[in-house]
Amino acid sequence: MSCLSDIRKANGVSFGKNVLQTAVFLLFGLFLGFASKWLDLNNEFFGNLFSCIMIWFVLCTAIAVYSKKPINAAVNVFVFCIGMLTAYYLAAIWWDAVWGKTFMYGWVAFSLCSPFFAFLTWYAKGKGIFAVLLKTGIILVSFAAETVLFGFRAYNLLLLAFLAYILFSSRKCS
Repeated sequence: MSCLSDIRKANGVSFGKNVLQTAVFLLFGLFLGFASKWLDLNNEFFGNLFSCIMIWFVLCTAIAVYSKKPINAAVNVFVFCIGMLTAYYLAAIWWDAVWGKTFMYGWVAFSLCSPFFAFLTWYAKGKGIFAVLLKTGIILVSFAAETVLFGFRAYNLLLLAFLAYILFSSRKCS
């Protein structure tokens, strides 16, 4: 792991603060999952926006890179995704709304893989060629996944620009 610490060094955070941050990300995921389903039912534009995977890549990337340690990134992104997924489908059941099992399986797979990708994403804010490759890969995979799964939408360019800003800005993360 010493080669990874050459890319980016982790900062220490107290156990209590870690638990609080994780709880906040769980609540944030629950809120956005519920809001996303409500928007699906009540606002076509925002319903479509929050149904695309690019917005969730942007949010998960921001959570990961601004976490204090890679393990925190993995846990925070995972609880965020699980919260979002749980609230979304509970809201869909509550409102007796339409939802597809194929999409649900895809989002479950996304959530289960999210700790691994968040762990790696944390290092994208580091220095060196590995960090640059991670940044570039995240942007390319995000755009490709969104385009293949949902087709090209003009607002994806704005989301892509925001993702690039999060990854390439010199704002201190830790």
